[in-house]
Amino acid sequence: RLTGWRRAVLQFAGAKTLLRGPALLPRRSERRFDLLSDALVEIEGGRITAIGPAPPGCSTPLSHPDCVLLPGFVD
Repeated sequence: RLTGWRRAVLQFAGAKTLLRGPALLPRRSERRFDLLSDALVEIEGGRITAIGPAPPGCSTPLSHPDCVLLPGFVD
């Protein structure tokens, strides 16, 4: 039986999901990272489909307070 973050990951695998919070994103052209302080990560069918800054007035709540999202770091 899975609990904690492993269970949360599996819940996102089937449907379209939005995660919101600070995100650390690699730059493709350089060996460095950018920190988006308020990002949205869209996941559909277990794959990341979009990443970008959260728009002003975004109604999506913070997904994991006090954590940084690391989209694409695990393959």
